[in-house]
Amino acid sequence: ISAARGFGNTIPDPAPYGFYFAGRVMTAFLGALTVPLVYVLASRLYDRRTGLVSSTLLTFCLLHVVHSHYVTTDVPMALFVTLTLVFCSLVLQKAEKKYIILAALFAGLSTSTKYPGAVTLLPVLVAQVLVPATRGWERLGQRLGLSVGAFMVGFLVGTPYAFLELNTFLSSLASVLGHYGTSQPGFEGGNTWLWYLRQTLTSADAALAGLGLAGIVWAAVKRRRGDLLLLSFAVPYYLLISLWQVRFERNLVPLLPVLMVL
Repeated sequence: ISAARGFGNTIPDPAPYGFYFAGRVMTAFLGALTVPLVYVLASRLYDRRTGLVSSTLLTFCLLHVVHSHYVTTDVPMALFVTLTLVFCSLVLQKAEKKYIILAALFAGLSTSTKYPGAVTLLPVLVAQVLVPATRGWERLGQRLGLSVGAFMVGFLVGTPYAFLELNTFLSSLASVLGHYGTSQPGFEGGNTWLWYLRQTLTSADAALAGLGLAGIVWAAVKRRRGDLLLLSFAVPYYLLISLWQVRFERNLVPLLPVLMVL
């Protein structure tokens, strides 16, 4: 990033070119890194063939490619969501504390990147409920508590001023929630869930969106452990963004890795 900023600063421009250039390089890098992580996630939950297909689909998903060009929080959140789910898949296989902690830490970083990332804590908790080794109320309760603690650490590492300036943080959070719940001219309306559905099914990614929706239905029918893990993020996240009056197509970006796997 320092090298990218240095290159950008050699070009005379009244705008902060170096800052934006570095930001776009970082976003592009994180977007590209999400592709092999999707392969790892799908391979661990299902098999290598599913991993290859899923990562290939994300590679050619226009919504993911386009927003990997911009300095916004959606692609970084998608990366942290995928990392969280990768470690959740390891929890399903081994149920070791280190994987629980890492999954929760990345869920906290996902939330720090963009507040709706808090939904990512759900699959961390669900993964532990699905593993027989963690069952038993006392042991399960301890590990769920560990998850919440690690989640808070991850969030505060990414957003330390949520603790250092708590009143300002809460005031700003209330302002953001109020904004998304009311209006922004040109980016608002009712039936948000239907708007997102129409946007995806009439876009260049319509075929991928159709496959993803079919995958959600199939996962709900089969209800394998991997299916339940992915659904525990995809469904609550979609419901959350559908509650808002303000809607942007980029809000769907964190869902894309999961949809490509399903």
